[in-house]
Amino acid sequence: MMKNVKTDFDAKGDGKSDDTAAINAAIASGGVIFFPSGTYLVSDRIEWKDAGGTWRNYRSIQGQSKLSTIIKLKDNLPAYGDGTKPRAVVYTASQPTGDAAFDPETGAGNAAFTNSIYDVTIDTGVGNPGAIGIDYLANNFGAMRDVEVRSGDGAGVAGISMKRGYPGPCLLSGVTVHGFDYGIDIAQSVNSVTLEHIALDSQHQAGLRNSHNIVEIRDLQSVNAVPAVRNVSWIGSISIIDATLSGGSVEVSAIDNVEGVLFARNIASSGYASAVSNDGAMVPGAMVEELVSDPIMSQFPSPQKSLRLHVEETPVFHDDDLSHWVDVKAHGAIPGDGKDDTAGIQKAIDEADKNGLTTVYITGGDYHVRDTIRVHGSVRRIIGAHTFIRLTSDHTFTDAASPKPMWRFEDLTGDTVTMERFRLYDTSGLLPGLTAIEIATPRTVVLRDMATDMGCIASITNTPDAGKLFLENVVGGLELAHPQKVWARQWNFETTATESTNVGGMWWILGYKTEKAKTLKTSAGGWTELLGGMLYANKPIAADVAAFVNDESSVSLTYAEASDAADRFFTQHVRETRGGEMKTMVHEDLMGRGHGRFMPLYVGYEKSPPVEEPGGGGGSSASSGSGGAPADSTDDGGCACTAAGDEGELLPTYALTVIGGALAGWRRRRARSTRQRA
Repeated sequence: MMKNVKTDFDAKGDGKSDDTAAINAAIASGGVIFFPSGTYLVSDRIEWKDAGGTWRNYRSIQGQSKLSTIIKLKDNLPAYGDGTKPRAVVYTASQPTGDAAFDPETGAGNAAFTNSIYDVTIDTGVGNPGAIGIDYLANNFGAMRDVEVRSGDGAGVAGISMKRGYPGPCLLSGVTVHGFDYGIDIAQSVNSVTLEHIALDSQHQAGLRNSHNIVEIRDLQSVNAVPAVRNVSWIGSISIIDATLSGGSVEVSAIDNVEGVLFARNIASSGYASAVSNDGAMVPGAMVEELVSDPIMSQFPSPQKSLRLHVEETPVFHDDDLSHWVDVKAHGAIPGDGKDDTAGIQKAIDEADKNGLTTVYITGGDYHVRDTIRVHGSVRRIIGAHTFIRLTSDHTFTDAASPKPMWRFEDLTGDTVTMERFRLYDTSGLLPGLTAIEIATPRTVVLRDMATDMGCIASITNTPDAGKLFLENVVGGLELAHPQKVWARQWNFETTATESTNVGGMWWILGYKTEKAKTLKTSAGGWTELLGGMLYANKPIAADVAAFVNDESSVSLTYAEASDAADRFFTQHVRETRGGEMKTMVHEDLMGRGHGRFMPLYVGYEKSPPVEEPGGGGGSSASSGSGGAPADSTDDGGCACTAAGDEGELLPTYALTVIGGALAGWRRRRARSTRQRA
């Protein structure tokens, strides 16, 4: 349930009163805490604990707007005066898990579910050189959206620190950081971090530093004299596209890949010695069309460059007129009573359509349903407050021969419909008669900040006329039996289903995470482009399971595998069939990353995708281009630092991108991986 930090907990927000105790009391109560416009002065850390002092998850800060809601640290605080002993203003945490992954001292762990921060500014004040704006830990589907972190005098350790175990998968979108030694500082070898629409400026050491983790970035704007991006560990991986990096020093490169794997595309720099340095060697040129730090992998003759599918921004719909909102409680759906809420939720949706209203609100708490809920008509947005939707004990999702969805989108009249901030959750085990969401409309559907981790046989399915689908920060499988255009940002395929299927569609993915034995299959002439992801082999995986299957289709893939034991890895990484011939790229073919592996770039396609038609809708038509480049641009092989040839040119399998010391670096890592396998 959403609570108001002013009216429910007596925070003042006047820029004078100390609101630390009031805010921490609000956070301790759990759920989503709303901060109306105001400046909330604090003198100590805002931390994710309950009233008894135990670290907790499932807490979120929701500001009224980034411009008007400010949490400000008092100036010159002794506790924030030592840069060697950093202390955060906002500090999120994991739920205790009862195992070694959880640290009761720091709140580090891998159960930091749903921790989110929206529409707020964090100001670390003046004279606080030990300050961290946000020490952020989130797992599976946490998000930071439309947030600014700033230092009043430029001093501080980091704007956003993600160094405790174990950050991600999570999404940072629309985030600005001003000042600090590091704008964003990421560590740990798991679980991957996705960033989009990021602005960094006035850092002292680097805009973004990655130690060990798997990071994917799109649309980074940096104004810095220091490197905008540094990858400083040999097990770290960064995939970055569509970046503008300015203000640089002639002594350094904009992107400094000290060690690790780098995939970079559409990078423009100014003021720096070059756009990229790799493994200690500066790569000439201020622009990068496409660069891969290590060998490009393929099994059939393929253009040695990524697919460059057309990127569309996720549609955003807001209706601030509350008279256009319908609350399901007014129609008999009551959270927490354990009763069936299907009728109440459906009545609210039907009432909205009847009166031409746009938004259905399902407040926080637990709701229960026994049958399909149909979203239709004028409804443009279904919004929760990190609300749980569970099944009743007498639910009707029991027919394995004819499965049906919990939610179905159909007969919509608006251009788009968005569903956000829900967890569709059930612990009953595998339910062969249940799917989570069915897309049965040609209208665009947006799923944001939600999980579908039920025991369903399929998370998200579609019908033949399904329109565009956008995923942002979503847990669930995609079992799309019909062609569909999909743009996914931070997609966590961690559900009961073991295979996600792209049948003749076009899928663009920024950030992908799996656990255990999961397969992403592209077939029927489909297109799949993966830009950064982590395969987490945390259990033994059968030798006949492939992480990726390309069946007479087109893929390009950048990812890394994480493994926590010597017997836990994918034997088969990419199984590709072309012209009836099947080949498989296996564990031993790839560069080592501990017990896991790196895939700097895999290409498996014959021709570049067709150009996107203006106004193109759903269905099977693929598209080209990348967010920062014109859709009709052609790839002439990129800058001198790439191994890609002209469009359509087929370079040798395992073509090497030799840029300065890149080949030597690859040999060193390859030697390390050989020793580790032995």
